[in-house]
Amino acid sequence: MRWASRWRAVFAAGRSTRSGKRLVSVLVGGVVFAIGRGLDPVLPVAFVVGVVDALLLRRTGSVWPGVVVHGVDNALAMSVPVNHHAGEQVSRD
Repeated sequence: MRWASRWRAVFAAGRSTRSGKRLVSVLVGGVVFAIGRGLDPVLPVAFVVGVVDALLLRRTGSVWPGVVVHGVDNALAMSVPVNHHAGEQVSRD
């Protein structure tokens, strides 16, 4: 079985009526999303966002709710470094 065929089979399982196959497809989708973001400290957060996006896609049938979640996640991630040093004094040596 070729690589592309395997992925099609995994994602097609998400359309199954069997809950076990749906769960596997949602979890695999989360793993693929997380690894696609890179192997770094945000991997667990990216996995959760990927699972939430997959669940939203299953529930709504649209990618747009997942796009909104992804955007909110990115906005929060960008605000962390800015707010991390907000209360510190700047040294003027």
